[in-house]
Amino acid sequence: DTAIRTGFTAQEVKEKGLAQGYTENFGAYTETEEDGTTHWGISYRDLIAPLVASIKELKERIEELEGN
Repeated sequence: DTAIRTGFTAQEVKEKGLAQGYTENFGAYTETEEDGTTHWGISYRDLIAPLVASIKELKERIEELEGN
């Protein structure tokens, strides 16, 4: 497969979620250990609400800066 793919890593989702005040229970990623190996996963469905909230905040900030 030579397709170029874009997206997030689960590690990025965890890091950014914690930085935004979400707890370790933030459901947008999974982190499990098995036989000494860490397995990561992402639930894109659980990213929708935080992303929409961020977009709304950015829109409000832009409007504020533009004087609207």
